[in-house]
Amino acid sequence: MKTAQNEKLVGDWPGRKFELWFYTPSHSCLLFRSNKSKTHPTRIDLIFGGVDALECRANLDSLKIVEVPVASLQDLDTFVTKQPHKNFKGYILTATDSKGYIVARGVEIAEDDKEWNEPSSLNV
Repeated sequence: MKTAQNEKLVGDWPGRKFELWFYTPSHSCLLFRSNKSKTHPTRIDLIFGGVDALECRANLDSLKIVEVPVASLQDLDTFVTKQPHKNFKGYILTATDSKGYIVARGVEIAEDDKEWNEPSSLNV
């Protein structure tokens, strides 16, 4: 679903609380998780693979993620280099009280009924 020119909506989760669950440097893999609650009977995992740069909070409420060209992020921070990121994508993360970004090769989403301490359905 397109939201604006060169933007693609990845997901929008009003009322969900996401936490930075873990980062694995050897695989540049970043997991954000929204656990089950009284109002949400499912768990959601967002796994960013091949993470090259990021700036965001560890806790994100009512998260919305939009995919954008990496070049559009270059004015946000010096972490995003002026050199082209071949095969990388930019992601804008907008939450209730913050906005951030991630530069990565991709993102996968899994929604399941597992508990907080069970492994991700995405095998990370």
